[in-house]
Amino acid sequence: MAEEAAPYSTGRTAGGRLAPALAAGGMLAVLGAQLALVLRANGVFTYALDDPYIHLALAEEIARGHYGVSPGEAASPSSSILWPFLLAPFARLAWGVWVPLVLNVVCAVGAAAVFARVAEGPLATMRGGRLLAGVAGVAMGLVVNLHVLVAIGMEHSAAVLMAALVALGMLREAEGRGVAWWLVAALVLGPLLRYEGLALTVPALVYLWRRGHRRTALGVGAAVVGVLGGFSLFLMSLGLPPLPSSVLAKLPATRMGGPLTGPIIGFAANLSHERGRWLLLAVAVLLAVALAPRGGYRPRAERGLALWGAAALLLHLLVGDVGWLDRYEAYAWAAALVLLVGLFRAPLARLAAERPPVRFFGLGVALFVVLGVDVLMNVPVVPGGAGDVRLQQCEMGRFLTDYWRAPVGVTDLGCVAYRNDYPVLDLWGLASIDALRARRAGTPPDWPERLAAAHDVRLLMLYPGVPTEPDPRWIPLGDLDLGRPLYVVGGNPVRFFARDEATAARALPLLAAWAQGLPASATFTPVAGLRPN
Repeated sequence: MAEEAAPYSTGRTAGGRLAPALAAGGMLAVLGAQLALVLRANGVFTYALDDPYIHLALAEEIARGHYGVSPGEAASPSSSILWPFLLAPFARLAWGVWVPLVLNVVCAVGAAAVFARVAEGPLATMRGGRLLAGVAGVAMGLVVNLHVLVAIGMEHSAAVLMAALVALGMLREAEGRGVAWWLVAALVLGPLLRYEGLALTVPALVYLWRRGHRRTALGVGAAVVGVLGGFSLFLMSLGLPPLPSSVLAKLPATRMGGPLTGPIIGFAANLSHERGRWLLLAVAVLLAVALAPRGGYRPRAERGLALWGAAALLLHLLVGDVGWLDRYEAYAWAAALVLLVGLFRAPLARLAAERPPVRFFGLGVALFVVLGVDVLMNVPVVPGGAGDVRLQQCEMGRFLTDYWRAPVGVTDLGCVAYRNDYPVLDLWGLASIDALRARRAGTPPDWPERLAAAHDVRLLMLYPGVPTEPDPRWIPLGDLDLGRPLYVVGGNPVRFFARDEATAARALPLLAAWAQGLPASATFTPVAGLRPN
């Protein structure tokens, strides 16, 4: 008869550290190979999205004692409360741009180690089990999409690590081993890294309360409510809404409808993605465990744990998002994988004992292909997306800081705002609540013109038609074109507009000088008939 699966308290011996160490090393190798692909494709390192540069720009202003992107204008463009503050001490240093990458690598390596620690439970009694657990840790990290999350340089890798720790800590508690300090920390830090973390924390507090850990539940709840509520009060004191602009722009309840219809519409939209349907399947499996008859093979604690997981995943499907480089749901996948492996570790251990290691490994590869095919397709997006940011966003920023040196209006913030002391009007609305409100209302149609005039903006750099065409009196100057298919940026080309003839006369020779330094493939094409003086 097969031995029981190992509990999650093992791992203090040198042998018990082997699987997490192997997973950490394997994830480092994967991330190193990915960085090499980015450097080979583009010659320099840039993040595969422009969003981390928004965080860096916000961090720069935080270091100056101001919360916003442009000097003197309060704004809340980050979906994360904590992340910009982590970057702030380093944002103004020459090497500060590397800090998001370093933090992401550390969190990704840590998450892979947690995954291996969980996989070790059912594989502990198998010959070569610790080696397979290390491989499984890397595979689970890839299924969660850690390789892409690191490359986009945002807080998602840290959110994945917190979610994995929460699920692991809940499994240990269900075994009767108490509430670990790191579980408490992860329950608090998850929502501070991303608001979606509440989907894990709130049901977890109910579970812990019912399990008798009432002081812990009250303390964690008070800490989360205190920090989130305090941050909302802080934003309101700046004249901003209680939630960040990026949350208001992307939350289904606000983007797709009201507080009642939004979650329903968002749920349907999330199920249009395969990874959303996989999460719904996980909800069904967890509910089946939770509703197992009393007195069956499932202890009461495990049934409650499964109900926590089902509630958390369902909350994400209702009010969270799925898609767009598979980053929004990554934390939910991390929690689901850890929880499912933990809850089914006994049957998995029996299966491992009954199958030769090679055959069991083959089953794992097949499962990895089924679950990971979508995220593996993101691999070429990383160097391509980094190239997009390099050829478009960084070049727009170079024009602003080296040539134009005056306020501009844009529809994609990114590098334009980073290491730039000139005001940037974000017409999409992440860094301008007035623009967000006007864009979503759509009336009056001249709102971009009014905002540009209010901010003394005389030059616009816009995707054609996004969010709307400028006033016909604005003079089109030319287009910045990537010269190849785009991967991640919001549009191509970027069209430059001048408010009047005097602005056009000043801008054209600057654009001509700037265009001479554009990287290969990117081009700036002036509008026919316009020539620099």
